[in-house]
Amino acid sequence: MPLDPQAQAVLEATAALGLPPNHTVSAQEARANAKLRPRAPGPEVAKVEDRNIPGPG
Repeated sequence: MPLDPQAQAVLEATAALGLPPNHTVSAQEARANAKLRPRAPGPEVAKVEDRNIPGPG
């Protein structure tokens, strides 16, 4: 089965960054590198509500 074109584009964009594999760098550097990688947009949020829900105690 062929790879979805959008997924292929993300993989190519990630490879073009030339970042080292996560297992070869510190956790701090891996986290910083993760912020550089492309991400697909998430779904739109219809609304946000602040709520207090009573619980035991």
